[in-house]
Amino acid sequence: MAAGGFAHGPAASLPGPRRGEPEPGADHVRLNRVNRAQETLLACTRTIIHAETETELLRAFCRICMRIDGIRQVWVGRAVHDELRPILPLATLGFPEGAWAGVRLNWAGGPSARDAAAVAIRSGEACLHGHGAIGSPMEREGVPWAECRATLALPLTAGAGVFGALVLHAREPGAFDAPYRELLEDVADNLSIGLSGLRSRAERDMALENAERLAEQLRSLALELGQTEQRERLRLAHVLHDHLQQLLVGATFTLEALSGHLGTGEGRKALDKAADTIQEAIRLSRVLTVELSPPAILDKGLAASLEWLGRNVLEHHGLQVALVLQGDPEPVPEPVRLFIFEAVREILLNVVKHARVDQACVRLRTLGPERVEVSIEDRGVGFDVSTLEADRFTGEGLGLFSLRERLRFLKGSMEIQSRPGFGSRFTLVVPTGCWPVKRKSQE
Repeated sequence: MAAGGFAHGPAASLPGPRRGEPEPGADHVRLNRVNRAQETLLACTRTIIHAETETELLRAFCRICMRIDGIRQVWVGRAVHDELRPILPLATLGFPEGAWAGVRLNWAGGPSARDAAAVAIRSGEACLHGHGAIGSPMEREGVPWAECRATLALPLTAGAGVFGALVLHAREPGAFDAPYRELLEDVADNLSIGLSGLRSRAERDMALENAERLAEQLRSLALELGQTEQRERLRLAHVLHDHLQQLLVGATFTLEALSGHLGTGEGRKALDKAADTIQEAIRLSRVLTVELSPPAILDKGLAASLEWLGRNVLEHHGLQVALVLQGDPEPVPEPVRLFIFEAVREILLNVVKHARVDQACVRLRTLGPERVEVSIEDRGVGFDVSTLEADRFTGEGLGLFSLRERLRFLKGSMEIQSRPGFGSRFTLVVPTGCWPVKRKSQE
């Protein structure tokens, strides 16, 4: 066994190999036992491979052990590592009905300190009790146990710790001789491996389930974030259009009225300068209103919104954008149109800032009924893509990194191809079927 050695109770008897010449037919008996041992271990291996749950594995191992000559009762206990240190029976086989009712075991000490299972768990070594020693908890509880005169408890280990015990009760005091002890040690080792594997599998499945649940939550948050951003853009656009611009226009009328009462002196010049400043503020607020909520997005679809974006980028940044349509991208849900619009604008602004070119190309095509692909390409100076991950910590690449992460949460993708001196290509695949329908309250 992994733990090695034996711990013995004070009245334990330790049967060993018989001395002297083998009795007639002993070789045949020994061969049969070897064959049965191999069959037992093979059955253990099959059980480990096919068991789906811990309960199924424990019950199967108990049945396997019961097929070994002389074994009459088997149980598996789990050692709880708390202040009371109880031993909880997880599987039992061969016991009279109701035998376990009221039985309380622990491995800390007290009345059950000499139970074979408690000794094996405390010491981490196999514990053998022969006739006359307390090996079964039923003996201590006063339950008649005439048929069983030997108990073997084998620790179940995981790494350097003991998490339980496999306990076997046999009819004869010398049932657990050396060959059988080795076999049962192998059985216990296999059970430890099987339980550890099932627990690792369960932990892995739980981790995957938690990861999937977290990914779904992040996806929902990403969707909600995009819609919240758009609602805030619309709100700010309305504030600019319905309030700030009106106030500025009113201030212009007031200045014009005042200027009619002044001549050509310094006061008139100051009023004219103030009027020009207000007119520039009105112009900038109108530009910002349109950028916050481009009317083409809301009314004319995805292709029209990207055409408008190209004209806007050319007018304000001097970047000429060619739009290439492959297939018909319409109809595309409004949240998808908004997301693609903002993504393309973010990438085009990166081209303006870093690519050192005056031309770019945007290609839009459909990939089946539920996906849209958008690629933005330039022939500028390019960059080392590996720096994108590092740049996000300095804030330089935060926009592209955030866009890529949001796409990933939405079950889409973003591929960046670039190298210094050879331009860049950004390819976005955006799903169109995973977006919630916009509620009236959000309009």
